[in-house]
Amino acid sequence: MRTSRAIRILQIVCLSALLTGCGGSGCAVLFAPRAKPHEKDLGRIDLSVKGSKCESAFRWNSYYPGLVLYLSDTNGAAKAVGANPDWPLVIQLDAFDGKKVVASTAITREQLVFANWTLPATCLLMRTPEGFFDSFRAGHSYRFVLTISQEEKNLGSTKVSMHWITGADSM
Repeated sequence: MRTSRAIRILQIVCLSALLTGCGGSGCAVLFAPRAKPHEKDLGRIDLSVKGSKCESAFRWNSYYPGLVLYLSDTNGAAKAVGANPDWPLVIQLDAFDGKKVVASTAITREQLVFANWTLPATCLLMRTPEGFFDSFRAGHSYRFVLTISQEEKNLGSTKVSMHWITGADSM
């Protein structure tokens, strides 16, 4: 039974290779690793309240994640992808290993970029400075703390997530 199933799978793969053509990149496309997106919710933070915090533990996986703020439709009209907001928002991002600060930075509107991962909600990608994640160790847990240093009264609460990709883009 298993042998016939394996043969059937092999037949399908060979037929697919013939149909796509093994010349050029046909076979490479067929057998290429696929990118797989991942997401971890870190919590919620109120962007309209100075001192508001979001804390979450995260096991570092050695991929460089993007930190994303998901604003509701009511507190941020969708903007052009790649544009910076005009809000005076400042978010302090700290990463701790126990009580020791491993990395710390202030994210200003210049590091916030509109993205479109989950339309119709407005998404803001938080760009961290180069080297921010360099001292993190794979398989080790860290605590991330986001604190609103400069609020924007009209924004309200938002979901905070961490995104990263494994597969084709990480090879």
